[in-house]
Amino acid sequence: MDKLLDIVQYAGWVCINCRDVQRIQIMKLQTSLAEAYEKPSDVLVKVAALESKLASSTSAGPDVPYFFS
Repeated sequence: MDKLLDIVQYAGWVCINCRDVQRIQIMKLQTSLAEAYEKPSDVLVKVAALESKLASSTSAGPDVPYFFS
């Protein structure tokens, strides 16, 4: 028992149920983190597409002034 207490002092001890709960929590956090990394990437792709459309529309023809009545 003394050896076990010495080991627990350095390694810690957590019951199996608590480990399972923590493992699930970690998996949820990892999923949320992955989603958080994907969102800015999606935004960058959309911005690049909009920039491309803008560039092609401005170079498509001469500048024609628009008049509103």
